[in-house]
Amino acid sequence: LKLFAEQVADRRAHADPAMRVHYESIEKAFTDFARLAKDTIELKAGGLGEAAMMMTAAETAFAKLDKAVDELSSAIAQSSRTQADAASETLLHAAQVSGITLVCGLIVSVMVTFVSARMITGPLREAVHIAQDVASGNLRHEVRVDRRDETGQVLSAMADLSHRLNQLLMGVQQAAQEIEGA
Repeated sequence: LKLFAEQVADRRAHADPAMRVHYESIEKAFTDFARLAKDTIELKAGGLGEAAMMMTAAETAFAKLDKAVDELSSAIAQSSRTQADAASETLLHAAQVSGITLVCGLIVSVMVTFVSARMITGPLREAVHIAQDVASGNLRHEVRVDRRDETGQVLSAMADLSHRLNQLLMGVQQAAQEIEGA
């Protein structure tokens, strides 16, 4: 009985204020029950009537103790449900934040991919246009290159090719005119 009383006192000391009331109720009921049980045992040599009265009082004290333990159990169960509900709500909120973050990340990724593709395909289209002009004989195509990346280098090389072919063609035409004039 002493060990039980010590455990209840220790738990009461560490309990939150809402639960402390239940532990105090258990301590009081247990103290009454223990006192009556002890008195009943001491009366075993006494009369049966007095022992019966003490037994009835001990049963009443035990019923109070039992009720206090049931109330504590109910309070703990309710507290556990409340904490579980709060944890579930927090988990749901975290899942929503994660989902929103994922969607935002996906949107940013798509936008970066789209912009990157446009930055690459635009100059490549211009390079294809220059190549088509050169293939069709138009060597006077002027290209302004303002990029220093790989696609800018391709455009610069295409413009240089067009310019050199144009100079070569002009040189050949000039040589042909000189030969004709001679």
